Amino acid sequence: MKAFFKKGCMYAVLAALMGACVAEEAVQFRYNGGRNYSLVERTDLRRYDNNKYVGLLSREVRSFITNDGELYDGSFYVWQDTVRASVSVADGIRDSIPSRFRITRDGNLTMLEDHGFPSFRSFPAFTADKIRVGDSWQAKAVRAVDPLNKGIVTKIPMYVQYTYTGDEQVHGEDVYVLTAKWATRYGGGLYVDFGGDRELIQAQGSHNATMYVSKATGNAIVVRDAVNETFVYADGNSVSLKGTISLFTEYPPAVDRSGIIRALQRVAAITPEEAEDLAKPVTAGRGGAGSGSFGGAVTAGGIDEAVAAVPRPDLDKIGRASCRERA
Repeated sequence: MKAFFKKGCMYAVLAALMGACVAEEAVQFRYNGGRNYSLVERTDLRRYDNNKYVGLLSREVRSFITNDGELYDGSFYVWQDTVRASVSVADGIRDSIPSRFRITRDGNLTMLEDHGFPSFRSFPAFTADKIRVGDSWQAKAVRAVDPLNKGIVTKIPMYVQYTYTGDEQVHGEDVYVLTAKWATRYGGGLYVDFGGDRELIQAQGSHNATMYVSKATGNAIVVRDAVNETFVYADGNSVSLKGTISLFTEYPPAVDRSGIIRALQRVAAITPEEAEDLAKPVTAGRGGAGSGSFGGAVTAGGIDEAVAAVPRPDLDKIGRASCRERA
């Protein structure tokens, strides 16, 4: 009898928690910020050449961009510092890298003068639908890479799955917490940028990002991406990069209007086989270079103190509990 009572109480608590999640009010991400563009991109990556550790690559990119309506014009400044055998080899600010691009009302970015920056394009992307904790949506984006710093930029399509995981506070500001996951898939019959580095024949890896979106402005104030990817070249050499890329942004996000995957649909309506198919890469079209869009998609799956003026929240201490985790 006592065991039955305990079990009944447990089921009642679980039912109450699940009911709270289901009854939770739907929210809609709205960007209320201006049309200005501000980006700080910080990179801390361990580099391996042919599986041999070479050193820690630390890089910071800062934007100095003005806008006239949808047209953005200006420069990106790059500070890079490579540590080899505990010795810092500072490359310094390498140049003022010009950039011109257009951001539409839906936040989609198209390059007009492309020298590799911004490296993330049409990212992040928010759904136009109302959502609840646990809901997911998918959207396309593009990332520009130059792992060997050859000055030849290769564009790799991203097919990102976003999930709304909960609400938190960052430095007293109310934020939505999202995760974003995608796979690096390039070459091997999938997708080739004919305007990119012809010596780069294949790239693969994974990205798992957590982002904090201001409830007041709808701006993704912090994005932290855990990176693990490998680039293979025609001469047989490979470069692997593992670590984090942190983005501090203030610009209009892309808006995906293709609908969302409801949390309950993922649990009740999608079979394990369908879920497995979602994780498989699909054949991408061979779209032209230099654009924020492409034909087809690939399914996903320290910092130098002298330039550390932008505050960094302690991301490791910020909770990411979803309704499912709380239950």
